[in-house]
Amino acid sequence: MTEDSIDAGVGKKIREIRTQRRMSLTRLAERTGVSKSLVSQVERGVSNPSLPVLRALAQALDVPLFTLFVEDDLRDGLVRHDERQQLRIPGSNIVRELLVPDLHRQMLLVAARFNPGDASSFDGTSHRGEECVVVISGSIGIEVGSTRLVLHAGDSYYFNSELSHVIYNPTDEPGEIIAAISPPARSRPD
Repeated sequence: MTEDSIDAGVGKKIREIRTQRRMSLTRLAERTGVSKSLVSQVERGVSNPSLPVLRALAQALDVPLFTLFVEDDLRDGLVRHDERQQLRIPGSNIVRELLVPDLHRQMLLVAARFNPGDASSFDGTSHRGEECVVVISGSIGIEVGSTRLVLHAGDSYYFNSELSHVIYNPTDEPGEIIAAISPPARSRPD
């Protein structure tokens, strides 16, 4: 997939979620603080948005940022390890893999590998729903609202994802998590 088609795919996904939410271009622009013209250009794949603009769009649409990068591919329930859809976010080194077949389910399950110093975001993110993070290996830091914790292999933390949150690796060793997010972007009511 070329960079141009990735941009067009992200724009198409933004438009799809916006229309599902019955949100106008004007309203989305107001909620993100960018111009209506830029939102339109992003949706049409004409403009290559910066990561801060993508974060603002995802937050305004109440979806995790990585959902903008998932290809729609309706599948049966089986996801083989070597067939996992990788979710790459520009500017992020974190390798995320979708553990459910697609986003047309009642929950989202994602595996993520964090190298030392990696963080899910710099400023924190928030979206509708709830999350549960389970540390599979290493140690992972998590900040939710004013709560700051370090989780170790086998630990889990459940939280309201409407609170600003950041997941990061504070150690010199890689860490791996599985995160469950409910509801996923597609099943969220307006």
